[in-house]
Amino acid sequence: VKALQSISDELVVESYDVFKDLNLAYKDENLRDFISSITATKAQKLALIKELANSKNSSINTLLEILSQNNRFTIIPQLFEELRYMSAIINNSYEGVVSSKDGISDKVVLEFSDKLSKKLSKDIKFEQKNIKDELVRVSIEDLDVEMSFSKEQFKAQMSEHILKAI
Repeated sequence: VKALQSISDELVVESYDVFKDLNLAYKDENLRDFISSITATKAQKLALIKELANSKNSSINTLLEILSQNNRFTIIPQLFEELRYMSAIINNSYEGVVSSKDGISDKVVLEFSDKLSKKLSKDIKFEQKNIKDELVRVSIEDLDVEMSFSKEQFKAQMSEHILKAI
């Protein structure tokens, strides 16, 4: 990944997009079985991975060839995570998770995202997940940010921020 970054930040972002697709495909058990198969040749494995990658970039294709030569297609998920992290730094754009028992309105999550983005000077987007706890948990893994508070406290603070904005 550092070799890609030494070429250009754009290459890291483009590689992230390619490896995002490869990582998604790699979740399929049939693909993992094919990659680990002793009956499939390196050339067959490389051809399939290149087809899935669908990249015209010679640097990305060279990386895929190196992975093939060294029987390292199994590290696709780790490469994806590293490229995701580097791409987030380059774009100053991060993804976080808001977890709660009953869910929070999209409007409130968007307002929270906007406020936190301004406070941290970063572009932050959240997805929601349901959990069993009564707490609201907010985490942004790449920034090492994690917060927990009661749902009532969260709603009260968001209402307070909205009233201040008005």
